[in-house]
Amino acid sequence: MEVRVLGPLEVRVGEAWVAFEAPKQRLIFGLLLDQVGRVVSADRLLDEAWSGEPPESGLGALRYHVSKLRDVLVPGRTAVDDGPILTVGSGYRLQLEPGAIDAERFDDLRSDGLQHVAANRWEDACRVLGDALALWRGDAWHDFRYDDFAQATIARLEELRLACTEDLIDARLGRGDHIDLVSDLSELTTRHPLRERFWAQSMIALYRSGRQADAARVYETACAVLGEELGVTPNPALQHLHQQVVDQSLPFPGVTDRATDDAALPRRRSTFVGRTHDLEELAHLLATRRLVTVTGTGGVGKTSLAVECARQVAPDMDGASFVDLTLVSEPGEVQQLLVRAVSGVRAAGRATIDDAIARVGGRSHLLVLDNCEHVVDAVAGLVHVLLDACPNLTVLATSRQALRLDGEHVWVLGPLPLTTSNGDVEDSDAIHLFAERAADACGQFSIDDDNMSIVVDTCRRLDGLPLAIELAAARLRVLSLEELHERLDQRFELLVTTKRTHERHRTLWATLDWSYRLLAPPEQTMLRRLSVLRGRFDLDAVAGICGTVDIDDPDVLTLIDQLVDTSFLSLPVDSQGGFVMFETIRAFAAEQLELSDEASLVRERHARFFAAQATAKSPFGSREELAQMQRIDAEAENHVAALEWSLRNGFPHLAIQLAAGLALHWYTAARGDEALHWLVAALDEGDRSASHDRAAALSSLGLALPWLGRHEEAEAVADELDRVAAQMRTPEIDADALWVRAAAAQVTGDVLGSRRLIDLASGVLRLADHPKLSVFVWELAYRELQLGNLERAAELTDEFEALGSRHNQPLTRARVPLLRGQLADFRGDQHGALSLLRTSLGEMRRIGVVGPQVHPLRSICDTAVVAELWEVAEQAASEFLTLASSTGEIAALPHGHNALAMVALARGDIDRAAKHLADGVAVIRGTRSAVVLDQTLLTAARIAVARRRLQEAAGLYSVRARRRRELGLVDPAPVARLVDRELRQLGQDLEGDLVPPSTIDAMDRQSLTSMAAAAVTPSEQHD
Repeated sequence: MEVRVLGPLEVRVGEAWVAFEAPKQRLIFGLLLDQVGRVVSADRLLDEAWSGEPPESGLGALRYHVSKLRDVLVPGRTAVDDGPILTVGSGYRLQLEPGAIDAERFDDLRSDGLQHVAANRWEDACRVLGDALALWRGDAWHDFRYDDFAQATIARLEELRLACTEDLIDARLGRGDHIDLVSDLSELTTRHPLRERFWAQSMIALYRSGRQADAARVYETACAVLGEELGVTPNPALQHLHQQVVDQSLPFPGVTDRATDDAALPRRRSTFVGRTHDLEELAHLLATRRLVTVTGTGGVGKTSLAVECARQVAPDMDGASFVDLTLVSEPGEVQQLLVRAVSGVRAAGRATIDDAIARVGGRSHLLVLDNCEHVVDAVAGLVHVLLDACPNLTVLATSRQALRLDGEHVWVLGPLPLTTSNGDVEDSDAIHLFAERAADACGQFSIDDDNMSIVVDTCRRLDGLPLAIELAAARLRVLSLEELHERLDQRFELLVTTKRTHERHRTLWATLDWSYRLLAPPEQTMLRRLSVLRGRFDLDAVAGICGTVDIDDPDVLTLIDQLVDTSFLSLPVDSQGGFVMFETIRAFAAEQLELSDEASLVRERHARFFAAQATAKSPFGSREELAQMQRIDAEAENHVAALEWSLRNGFPHLAIQLAAGLALHWYTAARGDEALHWLVAALDEGDRSASHDRAAALSSLGLALPWLGRHEEAEAVADELDRVAAQMRTPEIDADALWVRAAAAQVTGDVLGSRRLIDLASGVLRLADHPKLSVFVWELAYRELQLGNLERAAELTDEFEALGSRHNQPLTRARVPLLRGQLADFRGDQHGALSLLRTSLGEMRRIGVVGPQVHPLRSICDTAVVAELWEVAEQAASEFLTLASSTGEIAALPHGHNALAMVALARGDIDRAAKHLADGVAVIRGTRSAVVLDQTLLTAARIAVARRRLQEAAGLYSVRARRRRELGLVDPAPVARLVDRELRQLGQDLEGDLVPPSTIDAMDRQSLTSMAAAAVTPSEQHD
């Protein structure tokens, strides 16, 4: 059992976290825990738990709650198993293993840390004391903070926490972390003004950072606070320390004394992970350029990269200096800090730029200026002077925006990559960083096949930002990986560290807030508004959504340029134009938007903009429409976000517009599941009045549902579309209503009925000379092929081609070789057919449509099987199954399963063939469709023959032949010849008896699929 009280109460039994069933049980557990290992009388438990007014049942009520508490702590216990709560006389005792309580582990770790401090083992002391403080997740005994019994324990633990913090600061001062500690100690003296040890540590840190005057001022502040609050003067140790500061006799070297060697650079307290390419390029730049500025968003790792690179470059130079500009808040303070670091002038004197120039002179010197963004103008002015005066000075700066000086080379640092150059995820920098920091947090953590996907998604959702990854990995001290992943939506509350690092790096939120506050008000306004945009977006979207009366169009470009310059926006790495915002920055900006008074207005503008984009009219099937689909695809996240917002916030007309406009995009992009979800949601919650948009959404949904086996829903959609068509009376909607019914008939096997409906729809569009006619001619040609009307199919193919040329429809032209290939296949020219089908597939890929590729892939499957080109069939079938699953054409999946079954059968693997057949039969049963039933019966017959179950095979052949005659379907010529040859061979084997003893009259689809399924199972009986 593990018990955590350094924060909210948490109890873990085995791998499960305990949930107390009632507040009384939690309180009784707390009372026992406070006296762990000692007996607590029943009288005291009754008095404390019931606030001095125990119930009439008294001991009975107490025993009941103790029993329930034992049930929680010992799942599945027996009646005689007390677990850790022992009954002793008239009381109870909680018995736990040593170290089970985090407060005990904290005490042990602090004791170990103090031993390291006494021995001047600073690194070990920092590590152990840091581990001790990392156990704290909030206030001590948080759940019992208002209970009298816990007050003494709480006071003791909180005092120990502060003492441990002081111990850790001593260790860090011993290690040389004085610069990093300055801001921490400023905060601690403000929060705990009566703890003189913090005042002393603050003075030491400032003194060692070369800020003697500031150290003296801290002493004056301490005197004033202690005198006002307590009426006392500082203790003798603090007074003595002050005298040492004034006399400059404090036995600690100033940082500027070592400004010309490698020790001037900050010490790393953890390993540097990855960034090999950045380090190499940056080192090369420093060898050839005199001013290099590393820019990037907050938390991307600019300081770490600069320091690591400086450590590699500095040994080849005469000297190096490091200036942490977070130590100053005003531009006027920059010169003193920079000049002291470079010149070595001590704090007692007033350093000038001439001192720095004299110190560097003609020597090669590397000056690292860290965090320049808040004083960028002052830094730029000083750097300009130094570079002019010192010919061998090299400056490496880090900033969230460039210095904008002549000769400056800006190195934009991006997030850690999630893949290597070879596409390997496991060896990527982001994954390596997470693994190392997670192991630091809890030594037993490792990445394996089971958790790799969670780690990858965690790093992806954190945008690959090193600070975010490190803060997340550190949380594994108290959270499981799964819990961490689940809480990423609350990233700003989650990603907080208890380590004594700079205030801006303790939380992800603080890092971003620092940069946000440096923006001018119009830039802040633009950033807030941009938070509604997802993924990639362009200037049109920015102007349409974020530009209002207070931001004119010319200002939009200026503000966007400034946000790029300050690393709030990034340019996509593929150089395809537009802008992107890291999800972490977007989440921060969204918080700022919600705090403003314009959140609803901006989100409505976002929804209206993308609704207008989705429904913008282009000639049907034209290049313009294709370009519009590609633009929608690039901004798909925005369209879906707009649709979701419209549904949630009472804008049903926008929801219908978006769903109707996105339907074609979802199909061409092969996003069937997404289409189905949003079409159903928009039609259920959206504007129900008859409109072109509602008709378009109904049509898209009605065409999709039969392929999923949702026939009753499809019928209801078709009925509503008929009603809308009757009210709207437009040729396109009338034709779509017929098309929806035709699709349902096609899936259930009624090809003749489907052809009749498509023929009617084509006639409607011909009369209107509508460009959408091409789609219906294509659908009609395919049905004529199925019915064996090759001449009519050929005539329709010619018409289809003419329509594509007349209306300049790229997809229509890509489908022409598909139809001609299917015609060639029916006529027996398999190799010519495959060439045409591949041409169609290649053209679809060239123009960038994905969903329609399912049709040439399906035909390639069927044709390659007949031609016995097994490798071609196998590859096409695999691609077809993946794509058809994505488009939602589930009822067509047996095409791929049958092809793979035939490939396996050709290779002699009957069991594998039967497995593929079983997959196809399951789809037919699940979707209640007949679109591939005949082909499945043929595959089942061939497997039955291979198993030598000849009577069963004969029955399957006979049933298939009868079905096709009744439905008017015709096999392609090569299939007919192949089946005829197989039947003759089967007749010889059965001595002419092709019909099994059982009759096959009036067999429904369920019976037919059962017959096909029978071929799946091996039989011990052979004919």
